[in-house]
Amino acid sequence: MDEETPAPGVEEAPNDSLSGDEEIPQPFDDDAQDGLKPTATKRSIDSHYPKKIGILHTISLTLNAGLMVYAHLGLSAVILSSQDPSTTASANIDIDAPTTTTAAPPNADDNDDGTIEGSGKCTPQDLELWIQSGGEVTRPEQSNYCSRQYNTAGCLLDSSCIETCFQEEYGYSEECATCFGEIPSCSVDNGCFLKCAVDSFSEECQECSKPCVEQSGVCTGLPLVIKESANEIAGKCNAQDVELWVATGGETVRPTQSNYCSREYNGGCLVDSECIEICFQKEYGYSEECSSCFGVIPMCSVSNGCTMKCASDSFSAECQQCNIPCFEELTICTGLVEKDANETISTQLNNNTDPSLPTNQSTGENTCNNFDLEAINQWYTVYNLTFVRSIQDAWSGDAKLLAVIIVLFSGIWPYLKNIILVIIWYLPTTEKRQTDTLVWLSRLSKYTLVDVFAVIGVLVGVQLQLNVGGTEAVTRAEPRFGIIAFFLATVWEFLQIELIKSMHERQLLRKSSNEARGDRLLFSKLWPTVFILVSSIVLYVAGSITEFVFFSSADVTGVCKKSYNVVTLGNALINELSMTDNSAKGQTWILYLSYVVLNLTFPILTHLLQIGFVVGWFRSKKLKRLTDLILAIWCFACIEVLLIGIFAVEYKFPNLIMKIAEQNAGFLDINSELGTGFYILIVYSVVAGFMQCSLKIRQNEPTACAIINGRK
Repeated sequence: MDEETPAPGVEEAPNDSLSGDEEIPQPFDDDAQDGLKPTATKRSIDSHYPKKIGILHTISLTLNAGLMVYAHLGLSAVILSSQDPSTTASANIDIDAPTTTTAAPPNADDNDDGTIEGSGKCTPQDLELWIQSGGEVTRPEQSNYCSRQYNTAGCLLDSSCIETCFQEEYGYSEECATCFGEIPSCSVDNGCFLKCAVDSFSEECQECSKPCVEQSGVCTGLPLVIKESANEIAGKCNAQDVELWVATGGETVRPTQSNYCSREYNGGCLVDSECIEICFQKEYGYSEECSSCFGVIPMCSVSNGCTMKCASDSFSAECQQCNIPCFEELTICTGLVEKDANETISTQLNNNTDPSLPTNQSTGENTCNNFDLEAINQWYTVYNLTFVRSIQDAWSGDAKLLAVIIVLFSGIWPYLKNIILVIIWYLPTTEKRQTDTLVWLSRLSKYTLVDVFAVIGVLVGVQLQLNVGGTEAVTRAEPRFGIIAFFLATVWEFLQIELIKSMHERQLLRKSSNEARGDRLLFSKLWPTVFILVSSIVLYVAGSITEFVFFSSADVTGVCKKSYNVVTLGNALINELSMTDNSAKGQTWILYLSYVVLNLTFPILTHLLQIGFVVGWFRSKKLKRLTDLILAIWCFACIEVLLIGIFAVEYKFPNLIMKIAEQNAGFLDINSELGTGFYILIVYSVVAGFMQCSLKIRQNEPTACAIINGRK
């Protein structure tokens, strides 16, 4: 009754073939199996089971592929902002750079009404006002106010509204104000919108806006750069101011004074020119007129694209070089000499004996904003993250390596696994080839999850709280069911691989007359195995608690650096910012728990079971079952997959984010780097893999380690 009926067309071996000197065919064993050696007979796995079993497997794999397709086409995540991108995008064109905002209306060269090509519309009074207020240095700040805040709601692209604003708020004549009214819509109509929205200081944006800057000067008749000849008109500082300037060190100490006013005075003035003017009056004793020149320096620095260079260290050579045009404008406005010939000035600065300088000065320390998240009434969608779109943006955003990695591991590999499973189930082949194929599928199945960890990297990386030109901008991200479906499909596929692998192994065991029994470890002595195990554990702990990756963002308040190790990276998925008004809390928790299980629970459990194996807590069949359990858990412990996913995201992450943000890139000004923990975990992945291969070997039989190394 227990005899196996031979399949049609397969001759049953005579009983006497099992006697004599002939070697008994043994089913093959990889490191989880007990010395089973496959026969050379070609036969499909399907032939061992009823047809309905094969049909059910095929249906399951087809449904799995369908779920993968849904995940690839569906929404994986959304990036949200506290600022409305439809309004901030257009306003940002104004505030960030003089060359971006001073553009011409469409077809300016073809205008016959004299609006642009005629003589300048601004009067001598307008010219004097232009010079006194700082000219093109302060014009972007004025345009920003009109576009965003005038009459509460802001004018946005309404040219007539902006004209009225420049008349009522800044005192320009009606004719002169018409030139300022065309600036916001010009940047859109002239084709510079997309080029300048991503980076308004890029060469591409500057080149596109160059004709617009020239047309603006023609329209107003006002100089874009105030020349030396205007110094007598623009010089606002009196004799007492000049004496104070020389006595305190002049331009040598002015950056320290400006830094104090911007960062610390009354909580920090940032780019508020009026606040900085008051600071220079009260803290340093300059006259009201003279102080107005110092007030425009921070905004000039922002307009010249110096924010990133100066945020971390406003005294660096790179920052000073970037701000040279602003210093020149300051000299023209104040009438003060840039440097004093008296060498005692530098001596005085070096000895720090200047009593007029506040003692508590900021030098650009690492600082992160902490805005009131409950005060945010509405979140606006900045970007919808899908599998296809993210690949397109990564490729066009100079992050081609990310695109290639995601396509290979999470685009091609999931479907290829299903195809291989169908082939190995139905195709007649040797048992060894079937075993080898299923072993490799089991080992490599988890690499499909690269996309899941890449999405996690994006979800954490875009958690930003920025001060953009005085406006609080908070960004965060939420997962969507597309990435959850992708994770579920991968787990489903892994379980089906393990099921088919188990069915195949049981079939081999049934044909074997040998009782499976463990024989010895890979090494003849125990200490090498113990050493490898201890090394694996030490490397895992060290890599998990050491900095794994960090993201930094810069705004006018400074640089914010957020450092994560393996534990805190997962915790960031459910921190306060992530869960604030989160419409997908359930899916966020699923992603978090999956991260914890795959990268913390499974590796730790694997090593605990390995310890139990090495110290000999189990014997015989219990030992075999323990080996099987360790192997199954190790196959889905995903530290190495996490490394690939985070590396793929971190590689040129700013380029990818700027491409994703498009016209809203101003809210996503970030950078990233890999930490020491990342490289420690690379070593751990190699050592831990060898540890698993070295756990058990059967006498005179090949193992999975031997297969990997091309040996029998």
